[in-house]
Amino acid sequence: MSENLKKPIQKRALEKKSRLLDVAKKLFDKNGFYNTFIKDITNEAGVSIGLFYNYFKDKNDIYREVIETICEKEIDRHKDFKEKLLLTKDKKKVIRQYIESSLEVNSNKKILEEINIIKNEFPEIEHILEKAHGISQQIFEEILLSLWDNTKKSKIKVSANIIRRTASANILTVLNIEDEGLKKEYIEELVNLIYNYLFW
Repeated sequence: MSENLKKPIQKRALEKKSRLLDVAKKLFDKNGFYNTFIKDITNEAGVSIGLFYNYFKDKNDIYREVIETICEKEIDRHKDFKEKLLLTKDKKKVIRQYIESSLEVNSNKKILEEINIIKNEFPEIEHILEKAHGISQQIFEEILLSLWDNTKKSKIKVSANIIRRTASANILTVLNIEDEGLKKEYIEELVNLIYNYLFW
């Protein structure tokens, strides 16, 4: 954070910054990055443009924090999945909860669709994503190290990547399914696919 920007400490200041981030996330998801402007964010949040610049340098800066927040939630979700999967007997239930929580965390379709374009323009965003992917990959490798015997351990890195990417790549597909019955069927097949891979 730039030295000219305020780091909110008091509850009220934290709430204002949090409100700006929530509104920005909503508008980036609704209108896309390029069609969202600072005045849209401040108007929706009910604050002045001056207050915006107390906390953020520009639109890129608030977008970066939105992406950081999404990535932090994703990492927490993977940590929770690891803990539950290793401790709970009903493995399919845990995998299903993981997929369903992924739908909630990644419900920002427009942001997800645009991120690959935007990361090419802003290396800082690409760095945040790479760091988050690296941590998630490590968590999946730890899961497999705990579950698999020595004969399978040579496949850990590749297998962890396949499982992680299989789950994340299908989230956008599931989010775009409007028929609830078809959506449930898709989730169930995805649960079975991940379960069978983990416990073959």
